[in-house]
Amino acid sequence: MDELAKEHCSIAELDARLIHRQQHDRIDSGKMAEYQPFPSDDFLTVNYSTVANKQYTIGLEEIKEGHVAAVVMAGGMGTRLGCNKPKGTFTIGVAHTTPSIFQIQAMRILALQRKARGVIPYYVMCSRDNEAETRRFFETGACRTDSPFFGLDPSQVVFFTQGEVPCFDLDYQPLKSGPDSLVTAADGNGGLYSALFNGPNGPGTSTAWLDIERRGVRYIHVFTVDNPLTRICDPELVGQFVTHGYDAALKAIPKRGPEEKIGVICRNGTGTVVAEYSELPQDLREATDEDGNLLFSCGNIANHMFTVEFIKKVALHQLPWHIAKKAIPYYDKATGQTVNPPTPNGYKLEQFIFDSLTFADRVGVIMVAREHEFAPIKNAEGEDSPATAEAMVRDELVYYGTRGFEEEFDEVRWRTVD
Repeated sequence: MDELAKEHCSIAELDARLIHRQQHDRIDSGKMAEYQPFPSDDFLTVNYSTVANKQYTIGLEEIKEGHVAAVVMAGGMGTRLGCNKPKGTFTIGVAHTTPSIFQIQAMRILALQRKARGVIPYYVMCSRDNEAETRRFFETGACRTDSPFFGLDPSQVVFFTQGEVPCFDLDYQPLKSGPDSLVTAADGNGGLYSALFNGPNGPGTSTAWLDIERRGVRYIHVFTVDNPLTRICDPELVGQFVTHGYDAALKAIPKRGPEEKIGVICRNGTGTVVAEYSELPQDLREATDEDGNLLFSCGNIANHMFTVEFIKKVALHQLPWHIAKKAIPYYDKATGQTVNPPTPNGYKLEQFIFDSLTFADRVGVIMVAREHEFAPIKNAEGEDSPATAEAMVRDELVYYGTRGFEEEFDEVRWRTVD
């Protein structure tokens, strides 16, 4: 069987036309009208004072016992930032140094390990396009550090790769990348569950999962690579999670406005759900109360905590597919050349990590402060750009440096802020 035939076999259960119709029906059939704003009384909040509270102390103890791990979703490339490299290798200027995002994360882990007197396993989810380069970046100790893996023990860093799915043209036929191959793309952040759990010998056999079981990890903090303000394995988040007995929890922020491109945490007949910003109807997106405040204002920042058992449960099920029209390079049989279309010419499929919430018995939502926890790097300039992230990280260092939290950043060596 040739490679093209194999890839066709792998998509036998993917019907792009059906997926598109189901998504259209879900958005337009009135089902979205069942969504209700997440009740403000149900939010948990984070303590930003200088005094560690009970939840923080509980979280530190769980970290000390080796029960907490970190998973960074790092499959993306920095193409929109003008950098055709893994997003985690992107550098930002902070004080008198320019660390990469991966280094920032490693330094946060080192600082927290020292405080908790424990070890935090760090699982890095790559894509097929960036796995080799990501591994090299860690192994060579790139970006102003004297040791490989940015000071982390290499044994605590485990790489794994998310799945790929075919891309389709506007007639729902698979696009070709060559005479005998198909165009594929990463399967979205919802592919985390199967990538983390499934291995070459079946469910529960991935290198990462076997490491999780060997270490006795119970709780996993999952987050995106492009937010340098992420508080990795935040002890207060861990403490809240354990105390309330959640299966899943999400950190959230108040949206800036109806057009901010983040999903919205809300409620429907099944419980807590997230509506992706591109799928929430405009009337709901812009709905306000009598004081002019957004009703659907609970913004999802892709910052999650799950139990290990919950991840296993989700991995054994199939999450729904979502479809988006994109400009996708493809092989033109007539010319034998690759075409880079200027406008959308096909569809990409992806799964969303938050669609797993339907499998959770208890879901927590923790409202946090944007200025302390959310500085996404999505655009080359303007909002959510390297410039805005750099400014927010500097402000965060000043905030903690003046309120007695210098030890959080000792390992990062960013003690001087202009």
